[in-house]
Amino acid sequence: MSGGSGEPTAPRGSERTKRSEPKYILLLALLLGSQPIATDLYLPALPAIAAELGNPALTLTGLTLAFGFAQLILGPLSDRYGRRPVLLAGCAAYALASFAGA
Repeated sequence: MSGGSGEPTAPRGSERTKRSEPKYILLLALLLGSQPIATDLYLPALPAIAAELGNPALTLTGLTLAFGFAQLILGPLSDRYGRRPVLLAGCAAYALASFAGA
């Protein structure tokens, strides 16, 4: 956004207030914590995975790579379509995969 003088203008008060509401701050913190929580929940299961599959290092590597590559794919998608649709699609995919895995 720019004003008539060519200088950028700050977001309107309602836009700034909406983004800094506590519920958005809490949601962002929870989303940023999803990767470390997933790893911490996964690590105690490594002995059982090793007994069942024989190579738990591959599954841990797959988990880490999935988080890394998802950022490369979902980042441009969120730039194009907005963060909310991409986030909702990701949460839906996660729920479906969890249901299928159970």
